[in-house]
Amino acid sequence: DDALPRLRVRGGSEPRALELAQHRGEGLRRNRQVERMVPIGAVGAVEIGQGVRAVLANWQLDARLKWPNDVWIVGAPGVALHNTGSGWVAVDAKTTSELRQVWGTGPGDVWAVGSAIRRWNGSQWVVAETGMTTPGLEQVWGTGPNAVWGVNGNSIHRWNGVQWTIGATLGGVSYFSGIGGAGNTAWAVGKYGALAKLEGGDWNQVSAPTAPTFQAVWMSALDDGWAVGDRGALYQWDGLTWETRSGPVSSDLKALWGTARDDVWAVGTGAILRFNGTD
Repeated sequence: DDALPRLRVRGGSEPRALELAQHRGEGLRRNRQVERMVPIGAVGAVEIGQGVRAVLANWQLDARLKWPNDVWIVGAPGVALHNTGSGWVAVDAKTTSELRQVWGTGPGDVWAVGSAIRRWNGSQWVVAETGMTTPGLEQVWGTGPNAVWGVNGNSIHRWNGVQWTIGATLGGVSYFSGIGGAGNTAWAVGKYGALAKLEGGDWNQVSAPTAPTFQAVWMSALDDGWAVGDRGALYQWDGLTWETRSGPVSSDLKALWGTARDDVWAVGTGAILRFNGTD
């Protein structure tokens, strides 16, 4: 279908599809052959083409969740593709706007955000912008269906199960671009070293060692996490401070995800990096 983005699904039977920097004992390493491919568990890997912006696979949300054969891809304009094991099906996301991130708590509760905000209820995508004065979020993350946080501008929004409310507006921040967390603690990151931490229900700014433009954050635990950003910026959280880490690229890093503190992926402009627990 010409209306769908160009993509190719490669199964696990093709080893080259999973050559994403699988070099044990070498810390963060750039894969030289594959630039824009996202690992999605048992399905294999999706090679990103025109229009695709984000992939959500069964185990990509939370190691505790097991969703056999349930994968979402979102993108532009308003692309939403679903695979439950029988092939890719285009699903009406009820928008022609760009969708840049997909996240959820289970097969019947998935969020797609970008220039619009949509929520999958198990049977259809519905508009989920109640309470937002300006539709759109850069990223979302949460601890349950009725406790979801989202970022845009210098504001952090909270979905309470009925509507979005302002959770915090931080005057010293120009723009938040990413959010992620572990347990009931979350981090929001953004331009010029913007860092904010959710603890005890309140958001507070935290000083960064330098002032990079952060793009994404991912936490494996309360005492371990990563933030990435422009010009190859890599920072690791040890439970007390954010420490700068050296990496093999100087290009912008756009997204983060992992399964554990010794298995973390960072992707960006012409780069796929993997951290295996060693420096």
